[in-house]
Amino acid sequence: MRVTTHGAYLTQLTRLPHVFPVNCYLVREDDGLTLVDVALPGSAPAIRAAARKLGAPIRASCSRMRTWITWARSTRYMKDCRAPRC
Repeated sequence: MRVTTHGAYLTQLTRLPHVFPVNCYLVREDDGLTLVDVALPGSAPAIRAAARKLGAPIRASCSRMRTWITWARSTRYMKDCRAPRC
């Protein structure tokens, strides 16, 4: 997964950047990170790794462009993230 930082508060994660790029974003907030979109099923390990590298826990998740089923498939692997979704 390609990681691109945009300023101090936004990190873009891109899965399959050379084939079919699918993005999700980690937004830094006062109490941790908010995950915006969830990319593709199976992306959770790389998303968790990026959050660990940023040194903050994922506190919330906003699935804006995917269906609830895709969100559920991706987040079932994110057992350490017990945050409400928006």
